[in-house]
Amino acid sequence: MNARIAGSLAVVALGLVPAARAGEEMAHDAQKASPPSPILEKLKSLSGEWQGTAHPAGDGKAVPTVATIKVVSAGSAVMLVTDPGGPHEMVTLFHADDGPILATHYCAAMNQPRMKATPDSTPERMTFEFVDGTNLKTHPGRMQRLTVSASDPSRHTQEWVFLDRGKASTMVFEMTRKN
Repeated sequence: MNARIAGSLAVVALGLVPAARAGEEMAHDAQKASPPSPILEKLKSLSGEWQGTAHPAGDGKAVPTVATIKVVSAGSAVMLVTDPGGPHEMVTLFHADDGPILATHYCAAMNQPRMKATPDSTPERMTFEFVDGTNLKTHPGRMQRLTVSASDPSRHTQEWVFLDRGKASTMVFEMTRKN
């Protein structure tokens, strides 16, 4: 390799070291600055593979469902993937927004509602209410509310409320951790 090129590469590489360290310091400072959210920590504890049933609230026929929950983005977010790889796959990302916990739901209804944890939410019963969303003019039917109940580390329930033309319908997902 040409000595001039090798020298240039060494200078570039050395220049990246301080930038990488600055990024590590910023991430470390951010972790120190904000105390962990009990709600986000509870969602993190649900990380893993899940199986169960989904059924309309009341007397609806249950269908099998699966989900994965994964801690992502250096621990700053939790990703729920419902029915991964299936025709109705949906992704929900939970993260802090300078304190409150938000859930952005990438829906099979072709829109992306954002929901915010209600003030009365606890780690055992987290309720997220609609705040706003994207692609709602074209696809107005959307998720209005999500409640996650998780008092047992091997089981949790998700209640999804879908709002379309003023009519609400609820689907209940009863999930058990896969071994």
